[in-house]
Amino acid sequence: GLIPCDRKSIDRQLRRGNHVGLIIGGVEEVLEGTFDDKDVLFLRGRKGFCKVAMDQKAGLVPVYAFGENQLFRHEPSWVLSAWKVINRVAKVGAPLPIRGWCGLPVPYRRELVIAIGEPIFAAEGETVDQFHARYVAAVEGLYAAHVGSTEGKERPLVLV
Repeated sequence: GLIPCDRKSIDRQLRRGNHVGLIIGGVEEVLEGTFDDKDVLFLRGRKGFCKVAMDQKAGLVPVYAFGENQLFRHEPSWVLSAWKVINRVAKVGAPLPIRGWCGLPVPYRRELVIAIGEPIFAAEGETVDQFHARYVAAVEGLYAAHVGSTEGKERPLVLV
């Protein structure tokens, strides 16, 4: 099933002995809609999931979805820029200024390849920053290992 991705909900599920799948990526990545020479993942500032995993002694499984940045187009660019400012300031989920198939907010038909790595666990005495750095390195390793077998084999991964 699906649950909210806030700390309280995730903690509750982990305490009950359930596994939680949290896929890094979302609105910001969809809004990138690059269609150009890079794949963008907003991961550098996202560390809360590492802290939760450490507190609950849960493992993290690195995952990367190839093709996510190419599901939508964003034109004109000033509309997207304005939406990003509104979203950041108001912290609301305003309707996205995205355009997909037939000009609708429906994703373009693109191949999505999901790469899944091995679980990693926090080492004794490891800090959140160190654990996060290992997770980031694992995601980068997944990208490097699988990008050659995807449509975006020439695009580098840019972590923001």
